[in-house]
Amino acid sequence: PDPADVVHHAECAGATDVVREYALIAARRAAAFESNREAYSHYRRASDFSAELDPLEHADLLEELATAAYLVGRLDHAFEAIEAAIALHRRLGDRAALGRCVRVLSRFHWFAGDGAPARRKGLEAITILEPLGESIELARAYSGVSQLAMLADEGAQALSWGKSALELATKLGDESTRAHALVNIGCAKVQMDADETGPLLEAHEIADAAGEREDATRALGNLGFVLLSWARPVQALSYYRRALAYADRHEVHTYVSYGTTALAWLRLREGDWDEAERITQGEVERGMNIVQLLAQTVLAELAVRRGDPDASERLAELTVHADRAGEPQRIVPVIELTAETALTSGEPIPTERFEEFRERIRAPDGLRGRYALRLAAWAAVAGIEIELDQPVSGPHAAMLARDWSAAAAAFSELDWVYDRALMLSLLDDEPALVEAMEIARRLGAEPLTRRLTVRMRDLGMRVPKGPRRTTRENAAGLTARQLEVVELIVEGLTNAEIAERLVVSQRTAEHHVAAVLTKLGATTRREAARRASELRLVG
Repeated sequence: PDPADVVHHAECAGATDVVREYALIAARRAAAFESNREAYSHYRRASDFSAELDPLEHADLLEELATAAYLVGRLDHAFEAIEAAIALHRRLGDRAALGRCVRVLSRFHWFAGDGAPARRKGLEAITILEPLGESIELARAYSGVSQLAMLADEGAQALSWGKSALELATKLGDESTRAHALVNIGCAKVQMDADETGPLLEAHEIADAAGEREDATRALGNLGFVLLSWARPVQALSYYRRALAYADRHEVHTYVSYGTTALAWLRLREGDWDEAERITQGEVERGMNIVQLLAQTVLAELAVRRGDPDASERLAELTVHADRAGEPQRIVPVIELTAETALTSGEPIPTERFEEFRERIRAPDGLRGRYALRLAAWAAVAGIEIELDQPVSGPHAAMLARDWSAAAAAFSELDWVYDRALMLSLLDDEPALVEAMEIARRLGAEPLTRRLTVRMRDLGMRVPKGPRRTTRENAAGLTARQLEVVELIVEGLTNAEIAERLVVSQRTAEHHVAAVLTKLGATTRREAARRASELRLVG
């Protein structure tokens, strides 16, 4: 019979001896079938009887439990199990197993948002394993440090450690570690050049073929995140959807949470603030790890842009956690938000962090790629010059050139309406400021609205009294863009025609239509049009 069924009935019958005999069998079977929640549950049962195992079997159980706990997002149990395994291996004098577990501990520290101990433990694993000679565990330790360097945007280090891992894994015929290393290398390449997507997609296929579901998911999810940070939302959305579908199919639950939160960030940038908040809010109540750190970033950005009373408190807390993680992907969005807060409040933009990162960008093996560009772009807003020795493109390139009009146009092409308004607010042109005011009011962006009011008065311009008809409050809580979509639905346009009219991709149009149907409580376009008429959302 299925060992899981045996455990279930034995537990109900109070047959402890049978549970003891079958729990670990059931756990390993579930893990083999990638039923990670079930595996974690059975490993927890098996751990109740671990005192009866010999030390080596006990250590194996602890390692397997740690992995299962990590995969289902129970980081507290993952730390507890792996640290107990480390203590056992240290006592048994098994250096190879000790190095393996220290490497795993490094990964857990990273996921908990603790950058410094993650890097320290990663290097410690190599120090333990190198004297033992070439091994699969050493190749994995090299790849682990490559991954940490990649996450810290240290491209040269990521490629160097990744190459060492790849060569050793290939020599030893270890496809799993080879896949892990290729994902790290692929990520490092696309971080430096947004068009270098090929190596990462190839790494996904290799990881999938090797049965390494976490790495296969990581390849797609990282590609989505990197492209989002390069301000390429359409491509990012495509890869995020692929990553989420893959992670859901193979129960890689930590990546489901991360990908969902990243999608919420895309919603926020598109102006769908309520939906972004709804998606994200649940993640911040589960402690603080990398997933929650991303969620906190999304909510802090929303709070800053709405002018929430707790915006400063959120930003201060986020700064602490981002600095603890120690990675540009965590720190740079905070620097941008700090600069944006100062800009919309009329205060001087703080320059200390820009100066700090300018030195990192100038270094021979310093920061390159999208975060160097974004920092330089916002430094330009602050009046600081940061020279880049890399190709630049997109809205941040226009910001770097202080061409606010071009930056606004570029953000408009991405359908990032608030960012467009923020760039328009830097111009002295009355039509531009009036448009920015209209966008800010309909989004509910109070700080930007106040900034524009002050600017227009200082420039001797008339401040519009209130929102236009198309920006009025509506009972369905639709965003400005969604109100436009409603009107086009009422006209009877298809998704392709809506995409053409709004100058967005068809996928983006489909997303807007789906969101409109949901908010109107409609299942068809005809029903949506009727509801829009009832609510007087269209003229």
